Amino acid sequence: MTRYFPACVVAVCALFFGAAANAVVYNADPSDYQTVLGQLVAGDILELAAGDYTDGLSITDMIGTDGNPIVITGPTSGAPAVFLGNSSRNTVSIRRSEYVTLSHLEIDGLQIAYIDAIKAEGDVDNWAHHITIEYCEITGHDANQQTVGISTKAPAWNWTIRYNIIHSAGTGMYLGNSDGEAAFIAGLIEYNLIADPEGYCMQIKHQNPRPALPDMPDDGETTIIRHNVFIKDDDPSGSGDRPNVLLGHFPLSGEGQNDLYAVYGNFFFHNPREALFQGEGNIHLHDNIFVDSANGWPAVNITAHNDVPRDIAFYNNTICHADTGISVTGVDVSYDQMVIANAVFAADPISLVTGVVESDNVTDTVSGAAAYVIDVTLDLALLDMYPLPGQLTGGSYETALADLTGDPDYDRDFNGTVKDFTYRGAYHGGESSNPGWHLAEEIKDEVVGSDSDADSDTDADTDSDSDTDAGGTIPDGPTGGTPADEDGCGCSAPGRTGGTGSPLGLILALLS
Repeated sequence: MTRYFPACVVAVCALFFGAAANAVVYNADPSDYQTVLGQLVAGDILELAAGDYTDGLSITDMIGTDGNPIVITGPTSGAPAVFLGNSSRNTVSIRRSEYVTLSHLEIDGLQIAYIDAIKAEGDVDNWAHHITIEYCEITGHDANQQTVGISTKAPAWNWTIRYNIIHSAGTGMYLGNSDGEAAFIAGLIEYNLIADPEGYCMQIKHQNPRPALPDMPDDGETTIIRHNVFIKDDDPSGSGDRPNVLLGHFPLSGEGQNDLYAVYGNFFFHNPREALFQGEGNIHLHDNIFVDSANGWPAVNITAHNDVPRDIAFYNNTICHADTGISVTGVDVSYDQMVIANAVFAADPISLVTGVVESDNVTDTVSGAAAYVIDVTLDLALLDMYPLPGQLTGGSYETALADLTGDPDYDRDFNGTVKDFTYRGAYHGGESSNPGWHLAEEIKDEVVGSDSDADSDTDADTDSDSDTDAGGTIPDGPTGGTPADEDGCGCSAPGRTGGTGSPLGLILALLS
């Protein structure tokens, strides 16, 4: 498969790879790359030739530094470097390593069960921090729900995961361990396309009290999840139905108890049997778009899982779903929860327990949504939730968000436009047509002019710890997507066929 990147991406990579003053640049191919791996030190760059690599990639005791990471990259254009799965190991294994970047690699699991594409392996003694995974494509990891694209099973902090495609995995990303023992801390997850997993597009597990490890961040960190596309098809979930994304709680005491998930600018599309998003603990969600969840489930489900929802803010989001739009239940009343300035089109738009602050939302039915936004449809070629002229606007609600000004990009909409805090939903309207990225099954165009266009340090083996409950397009590149079932969701994107089987699809079909 040939991959294409804009000239600006190639230029940025060239600048980055040339940044280390004393870097040694190694060139290797499938016949000799293993020999070079053991020689890499801070600032070194390993440029892998195109070809098939069958012996995996072991990132063990690799120590880069801030400003001089160890970089392992495939070609930035043309034929790729492809790592092929093997039943004896996880394809890329990371142990006791820091400041390492993996870039422009393809990883094909060959439908082999119980191997992960990229995995931080082991236990508390096998930490991995300041790891960057970017411009990679992961396929063929769909043998079962416990086969994962990117997984962490050791303490992991300050990871950056960006501009990757994970297509048709058992689980897209599974960060942390099912017992809460492998904390994922202060991550940056942005501009990824995770499409058609059997289970979760992404789950970040709940966290037990953290071990005291050198260089592990202290309390009050933020994990940022922004500008991603999380989309599912109608294929069955063999180990149980899962939401597109699930976020567990942070430690209930000690370091990390005041950490936060900042979730914004993401597109959540279609789930035939579950919610689009589920979360507990400390989560602030703003300027996301949620379309088409399962009947009997809210599109956004803020509820107890391993603990309860605590600090919850849900503002400037757009939801279109045939059942309940957002549900907030089982909260810890000693914390604040608020639902403010959203646009929710659903049979039961907003369902909240007593005490949750609610203000300045616009609600209507799915059939009423056409009066507010450009096009409500399950055809991704046409779906456009941007406000019609003069709609979804009203008085200022800026004072209602006074306690949220510290949230990353709290004043930017889905397109990165500066808000004046009069529009409800994920877009600051005012134009006759959507001036930003069109909703699609592809990597979202980069948002310019906000925190998102700068690199962020968020200060912001087939082993026995398998993921037992785990259950597109790079810019100008190949398009993902697989045909939906004939009676499926009605999703239509490049590579998809239409239908009207979901509850939202049935309503829209009756209106057409």
